[in-house]
Amino acid sequence: MLRSVDPYASFVVRYQYVAYMHGPLKAAIFLLGAYGLIRRRKDVTIAWFMAAFLLVGPVAVLDFDHRYVLPAIPIACIAAALATISPRDRPRCDPLPQAHRLTVEVDEARPGLD
Repeated sequence: MLRSVDPYASFVVRYQYVAYMHGPLKAAIFLLGAYGLIRRRKDVTIAWFMAAFLLVGPVAVLDFDHRYVLPAIPIACIAAALATISPRDRPRCDPLPQAHRLTVEVDEARPGLD
């Protein structure tokens, strides 16, 4: 049988009274992510659909409860951030800086390496 353990269960019950996100703010975050889908941004697609699945999936299978919304919010925020930032404003990821690259010079004058 499942039972709640007091120090952890009481923390989970208390945080929901302090940390609360209103519905219109959630809708705005999801709409910003949908805006990235409309602009056909590939990096937004995975994050937005994952957030939408985390929001709709448990409701479709079980029953709606506000605790099911919590995991969708950070991923929806990532999708909204990716939708609003321009691709040219993103920092480029260079796996190996120029100073650490190995340069190889080929000596064409060495005979016998055929």
